[in-house]
Amino acid sequence: MFRKRTTVVVGAGASSDFGLPLGTALKEEIGKSLNISFRDGQVRTGDPVLIDCIRLVAFEKYGHRNIKEFLGDVRNLSNAMPLAISIDHYLHAHEKNEQIKICGKLAIARSILLAERKSSIWSKEYDQPSLSNGEDETWLEAFFRALNEDVTLDNVDQIFSNVAIISFNYDRCIKHFLKHAIKSYYSIGDKKAEDITRKLEVIHPYGSVGELPWEAEGGVPFGLSDEPKKLLAIARSIKTFSESVDDVEKTERIQSLLSKSKQVLFLGFGFHKQNMDLLVAPNPRSCDSVYASAIGLSESNIARKQARLVGSLKREYHTLDQNFINAKCRDIFNEYWDSLLAS
Repeated sequence: MFRKRTTVVVGAGASSDFGLPLGTALKEEIGKSLNISFRDGQVRTGDPVLIDCIRLVAFEKYGHRNIKEFLGDVRNLSNAMPLAISIDHYLHAHEKNEQIKICGKLAIARSILLAERKSSIWSKEYDQPSLSNGEDETWLEAFFRALNEDVTLDNVDQIFSNVAIISFNYDRCIKHFLKHAIKSYYSIGDKKAEDITRKLEVIHPYGSVGELPWEAEGGVPFGLSDEPKKLLAIARSIKTFSESVDDVEKTERIQSLLSKSKQVLFLGFGFHKQNMDLLVAPNPRSCDSVYASAIGLSESNIARKQARLVGSLKREYHTLDQNFINAKCRDIFNEYWDSLLAS
């Protein structure tokens, strides 16, 4: 169990542990799925499910299900993907074009839900995740071991005390995994495991592909991907950079969590300016230590990221202990186990 107030900031590199696509792979998938063309009235290329979703939008906007008014925007989006830093950056650049934004968000929702189903923690049997060991282990197994240290069945309700998560990803892998991990490790029922997992605060600055069925009535099952009406509702909950900044309540909650944290973990996080802007608050921070996975980064890149962190998390006249490790996300827990779990 974490004994200090801890915030875990999660980026795309963390979800890649489970097989979800990084930015480059995601935009390639989106470019392919929105490369829509027809021949003799039949779909020739593009994702038929997304086409049905766009038909719903066309009916709402124009009163018919013909997507001809959308094809120009959709093809522009598809063709531009090789030039984009990410799909999020592209949608930000076209923030005033509502058709591009909804089509892009539909493609994100569809791709992420498909990726959940293809992930290493999705299992058709009993809708529970597969667990990994050794080289195939993800950071979630290591994280759960840190959570359950000194936690017995008698006080399992407190397993998420002092921990919160800020996930810049759209997927629900974290809560899906942890609910089943608690159920398995403590040999308890679904209802009890769900009640415990609800206590974990997970904030998605850019939204997610929906709450899980046990989190809310009408929730979206893990890996569900082919219901056009549900996909459209999910897409409308996804936010671009500028839309997220405008969500004052969520931004203030993120900054409040960080202001009260004694240690912050960055897992698979790219430290992009738009994301870092959400983590900056005017009030001094109480953070003492930062731990970050930095696999594949050069020393100069790490130095720049450390400088950004000082501006976001450093308390006035206070030394911030920064620990960047050139290793996988799971190795943060193995390398710094004692420090992370100390009082």
